[in-house]
Amino acid sequence: MIAIALLVVAAGCGTSAGVATTTTSARPVEASFPGFRLAFRYPADWKYKSWCWIGTSEFPLAMVTTGRRPSCSQGNFYGFKSPLPPPMRLHTNDVAVWWAAFQKPNLDGAPNTHVAGKPARIVVEKQPTKRTAKSTVNCAGSGPKQRRLIAEIKGPGSGVGRVEVGAVICGPNFAAGEAKVRQMVDSLRFTR
Repeated sequence: MIAIALLVVAAGCGTSAGVATTTTSARPVEASFPGFRLAFRYPADWKYKSWCWIGTSEFPLAMVTTGRRPSCSQGNFYGFKSPLPPPMRLHTNDVAVWWAAFQKPNLDGAPNTHVAGKPARIVVEKQPTKRTAKSTVNCAGSGPKQRRLIAEIKGPGSGVGRVEVGAVICGPNFAAGEAKVRQMVDSLRFTR
């Protein structure tokens, strides 16, 4: 099979350039971030979007979704850049997953697992579908019909203290969506 490499620049500075490699089969696709020394795999039929700006202590990397591919604005001198995750409306059984790197290694609680050989914390919680300050990605409908997964993984060091993966999973088939997100998290590898 012939591999096609697509270079997607995630930020104007180019330090978080993501490289997504696809094949003609249904194998997962790898997104690679050499500037952050990490890579992960995601389902080939999901939509991938490199994020378009770099912060000073938070570095948004990418978003992968079964829904509509979001747009990203770098903002201007006054700010107004697109947040990660951006406000999105998902539909039945849709999933949206976003990746970011942080300078500080602190996790928001005690580790409860390991990912890529590093201590990690993975938490899944039920959320209402109504947009709140904590949930800008929402499933269609009303009531507690979405789940949010947050995975925090100690980073490889050298400016990347922590990698964070966030996801919103829409029902009713929460198990399938969560399994795909966990496969994505488990595929994380730190590069040299």
